[in-house]
Order: sequence, then C-alpha cells, then structure tokens
Amino acid sequence: MQGIIEARLRRRDPATVVVAGLLARELGGGRAAQLLAAVATATMPVLLAAGHTMGTTPIDILAWASLSLVVVRIGRTGNPRGWLFAGVVLGIGLANKHSVGFFAVAIVLGAILSGGWRLILNRWFLAGAAIAVAGTAIATARENIAGDRDVAAGADD
Repeated sequence: MQGIIEARLRRRDPATVVVAGLLARELGGGRAAQLLAAVATATMPVLLAAGHTMGTTPIDILAWASLSLVVVRIGRTGNPRGWLFAGVVLGIGLANKHSVGFFAVAIVLGAILSGGWRLILNRWFLAGAAIAVAGTAIATARENIAGDRDVAAGADD
C-alpha cells in the first residue's frame, strides 16, 4: 500500500518538469531550450530529494513554477484574464504552504515598480486575488476543523 501512495505522490515531479519546458517556450526558447530546461529541472537535486519525501515541498516547487509560467504569459501577451488562473494556482499553493505568498507579493511589487501596473490594476487581477483568498480561507478552515478533531481525539488517550 505504501508503494502505491508514494507512486501517486511522485506524479508532482513530472508536472514540474513539464512546467519548466513550457516556461522556456514562453520565454522564446526553441525545442533545444525546452528540452534543456526540462532535463535540468528533472535532474536538479532539490527536486530529486524532495520527491522522495512525503512532505509539501514538491507541491510548493510546482506552485512556484506554475505561478511563474502564468505571470510570464500574462506579461508576454498582455492578457489580464490570466490572473484568474494565477489565482487558482496561488490558492492551491497557499493551501499547501504559505511561502508562495511571498513570491506573489514580490510579483506584484515588481510589476508596480517596473511600470507594469496596468497589468495589475484591473478587475481580472482582483478576481484572481479573490480566488486565491477564497481557496486559502477554505483550506485554512478545513485544517482548523480537522485540527480540532485531532486534538479532541488525542485528549482521550
């Protein structure tokens, strides 16, 4: 049974490799650059080490990479509707681990300070932020409810 669970959890690593290849393509790289990015990501020690643990780090790496991909696409195309998907990615990432929130703040500050404020100050960005906040609030409430049950169950021992 443990082998089945580990095999399912390791599916996050290939997703990160695919996102790295897509990010290289989004930045203008050809097939060779996409392959290099994918191979480099697949063999980076932190991903290999994190993939063998049952922790939250592989999902965190995937969230950071996915958010990078969405933001680069928004910057390249100028289409602010991508903020909706960024909100979904950020919500999942924040439900997993809160460190991706620092990356989101850095993206916003970078866009404002570099003159990309038009991509940030619109209704699509606000809707994406609302999605991220809602997803995080639901996950936090669920953890609090489950945590209370765990505490109550442990008190009987």
